[in-house]
Amino acid sequence: MVLSSQEKTSLEKVTVVLPQVLKNEVLQLKKTLHVSMNTIYQTAIAEYVAKQKKEQLSKEAMLMLEEYKNNPEIQELIEFEEDIYAYERDLSCRFKPHKRCRDSKSKTMYHRE
Repeated sequence: MVLSSQEKTSLEKVTVVLPQVLKNEVLQLKKTLHVSMNTIYQTAIAEYVAKQKKEQLSKEAMLMLEEYKNNPEIQELIEFEEDIYAYERDLSCRFKPHKRCRDSKSKTMYHRE
């Protein structure tokens, strides 16, 4: 983890109590990775916070999806929006025909899907 200059000036010293087994594992990592214990702690905490934020966003997205699926007002808005898009597409084909808009026999434009 790399700290910006602003983050470095706003550091705060904290005390953490760890089980001896976990501290020994951190010491082993320190030797293996050739980094400070502080770097290991900062990285671990930053990754944990990022993971928690991601999980929270995922939960909120699932709630929104459920609301999206189950709320009749939202469904009405979706159908209304689809009608607007269909109307705009039909207008577009009237004034600027696309190859896919033409019926091969009559050369009339349509959008029935």
